Amino acid sequence: MKRKHPKVASDQTRDRLLEAATRQFAERGFHGVSIADIASELSMSKQALLYHFDRKEALYAAVIEQITKWMLQFVPSAPREGYSPALQLEHTFLRLFRVAMENPVQMRPFDARNPGQFEQGAYRAQLAG
Repeated sequence: MKRKHPKVASDQTRDRLLEAATRQFAERGFHGVSIADIASELSMSKQALLYHFDRKEALYAAVIEQITKWMLQFVPSAPREGYSPALQLEHTFLRLFRVAMENPVQMRPFDARNPGQFEQGAYRAQLAG
């Protein structure tokens, strides 16, 4: 059996962690999910998860960063000729709204109805660090 290069295996594990964390944070919010919950879903130890993300806040920040990068692909990078700035902004918001409606799991961590997302500063603290 051919062994995977350690970097490839590590990247794949990180991707699986981000997928599971995105789903769990979307379902239960930041405070409703523990490192153990995410590790358990993937049949790994907490220590293995903490190898990739040293704290839950770091994992949450990575989830938000991944979602943000994904969302940016739907925002035009250059102004459209003949469109006013207000109309361009409106089109951007409408596009993002449509993406949000079509992809509720990815957008749920940003939902204000999802308790505990930002009031404890989990993401802000990670950005400051």
